[in-house]
Amino acid sequence: MKVNFDNLRPEERRIILVASDSTYKNLTNKVDYFKTLFFLTPGGYLHIISVLLGKYLANSTYLTPVWENMHSISKQSWFGQMFTKKREILTPHLSPTEAINRFKFDLGGPVDGTAYILNPCIKDHYLLPAIANERMAQEKLVAFKRIAESLGAKTIIIESGELIQKSMEGNASLSLADSAAQIGINANFSSSGTVERCIYAQYDQPKKAPFCPAELESWLIQEPLLRSLVDGRLKANQMSTKLVLKFTDAIDVYANATGELAGKGINVGGSYKDVIDSSWSLDIEFWPKMKK
Repeated sequence: MKVNFDNLRPEERRIILVASDSTYKNLTNKVDYFKTLFFLTPGGYLHIISVLLGKYLANSTYLTPVWENMHSISKQSWFGQMFTKKREILTPHLSPTEAINRFKFDLGGPVDGTAYILNPCIKDHYLLPAIANERMAQEKLVAFKRIAESLGAKTIIIESGELIQKSMEGNASLSLADSAAQIGINANFSSSGTVERCIYAQYDQPKKAPFCPAELESWLIQEPLLRSLVDGRLKANQMSTKLVLKFTDAIDVYANATGELAGKGINVGGSYKDVIDSSWSLDIEFWPKMKK
């Protein structure tokens, strides 16, 4: 559905379709008068979304504002509804040129005919749905390290790790090493597969007072544990602390949803990648605070 992105709030464009006119025409064709009936019945728009974009995507809590906004737009013109195309895609779409001028994408993006999901922690940055949760887990680790470093960390020690998820559907059993490799944690493992206590990161004494990078403040909203880490250091002058970082899927858009999108000809970035559920116990020691 073509919309004016100037009028959309971020929560109303959490999922977008990047498609040129010719690509969108290939994804949608033929007039379907019967579809109009669904717009006129309670819950009809959700039925259409379920049919066109997958019931799992339509029921995503993260994407609810998108569907509500699209339903509102569709009701504004009953005449336009009469000419709704058979496979009209009820999600905001824009051309690759407009997309690259408005938003940020990973290297090589945006790709014509591809769906993207808004990164909840980086303003106007979009991720491929298939890798969104894995990327969020990796970025959480990076955000933690940068925050700890900015707060004046001296050492970060991995005390232990725990695998919460033992296997994935259709796959062999998982190991804690699999989780570490997925999210980017460099840990030492014993022959039995358990984590051995080790130094994860070590820093020189900082040359300025502790602070939290402004571009990472959105993580403090998403992750209370990181907010507590920042408050403890900046407000209470903590010299050491212990915390447990947990990694799991952050966005409720899962394999079935991306699979159904792909089945309708929309690129989602490959096969969906689950985040292996795990938790990591860490011990942080800080340098004495430098004066501002």
